[in-house]
Amino acid sequence: MDNSPKEVLAKARRVRIELRTRPCLEGLPIGVNDHGASIYRHPKPGQANTFHVPFAEIEAIWDMDLGKRVWRR
Repeated sequence: MDNSPKEVLAKARRVRIELRTRPCLEGLPIGVNDHGASIYRHPKPGQANTFHVPFAEIEAIWDMDLGKRVWRR
């Protein structure tokens, strides 16, 4: 497994992120900075399509192309 969620999200194309306080989020990482990542997902009507996820909220990251967990707190 890689060392940090920042490294994992910078490499991945499609991810599923398990969060501490919210339901899982699946989508495409479109931006990563020192504080968190922006995740794009195809929205349902009336929902936002881009979410900012702070690294402190992330419990685990799954790479959907590989079909396995690639990072865990």
